[in-house]
Amino acid sequence: MKNILHLYADNVSSACIDELVTRTEGSIHNITVAIATKDDNKPAPVSGLHSPTPCDPSSLFHFDKMVAETAAFIEQNVHMEEIGLIHAHSVWPGGAVALELHRRHAIPYIAAVDFEDIRFWADNPQRGRKTAVPVLLQTLRTIFHDRNHQDFVANRLSNEDSDRIFSHALSICDGIDPFWFQNLHIHKPVSMVHTRLLLAGADLQPKSVTPVKKAIQLLHKKNYNVSLNVMGCNIADSTNMHVIPTITRDALFQEFRNNDIYIVPSFKDTARPFYAEALSQGLPIIHNMYEAPEGLCPDGKIGYAADLHSADDLAEKILYVGERFATIEQHITDLHPLQIYNWDEIYRIYLRVYEENAKF
Repeated sequence: MKNILHLYADNVSSACIDELVTRTEGSIHNITVAIATKDDNKPAPVSGLHSPTPCDPSSLFHFDKMVAETAAFIEQNVHMEEIGLIHAHSVWPGGAVALELHRRHAIPYIAAVDFEDIRFWADNPQRGRKTAVPVLLQTLRTIFHDRNHQDFVANRLSNEDSDRIFSHALSICDGIDPFWFQNLHIHKPVSMVHTRLLLAGADLQPKSVTPVKKAIQLLHKKNYNVSLNVMGCNIADSTNMHVIPTITRDALFQEFRNNDIYIVPSFKDTARPFYAEALSQGLPIIHNMYEAPEGLCPDGKIGYAADLHSADDLAEKILYVGERFATIEQHITDLHPLQIYNWDEIYRIYLRVYEENAKF
């Protein structure tokens, strides 16, 4: 049985790691290591080893030392000679540590580019290239959870690096909680007489709300009755909207059922959007340009792309969705049961990747 070493940052949601480890255990043997990203002694979200050394990618002068110390911790607690493959669930810090262990032990590794990696790279372009490109050049497989992330990375690489990295790239969506598949729903057609908008994201930035509020004001001036519900952030001025500061699965489920259109925050403004969950509940989506979910979103199919910083564009796209609501609902129905987000399918893909790339 192959031993797979999973490296993941301790600031990620445990849900995806749990699903993958639980479903593949028995076909392979999983060893998990949570890598601290900050020096805050937070508990690891998944059972397994928890590296006590903070490995903060934003540390300009000490990141390399942190990576080396984390690799040493793993060497002290894991029989490296028994590891057939390392699966880094992000570039920072997992991929950096995987590259260090690869250099020391010649163990092959695969690395995922996750949502937090994209956010960090966008905010730190020079650091992104300096530390991410070496990681991605040495992987046996680079996994992208969204094709839009591929576009983001490709636009920041030389032609030579891009050719090398994308020659072994693979697109595998992150799965969603089976709960959403057990409660698939198609929304009834709505009228623009009263349309309810939902803007929700994990750790949503308050600045993301302002253009949506302005868009609603523009629609009100045209006598459209549009309301706004916000989940995932605290807002000092919550006038004319309903705000839920924190997100739980059950609360999000209820909000999807109670609203008509989901506005997907930009990846720069949230730790996690919920477009897959929204689609499972039949909500049309308005999303940032070039950030549509996994190639599903030519305009008018399941929603519209908009400039999320433009109130005028948002208002226009809200009206477009309202005008084509029934047609969009039919397209969403055709996409169900959203197998690209279903762990029943996804874990089998990972098993094939492990089988093809692990050393014996």
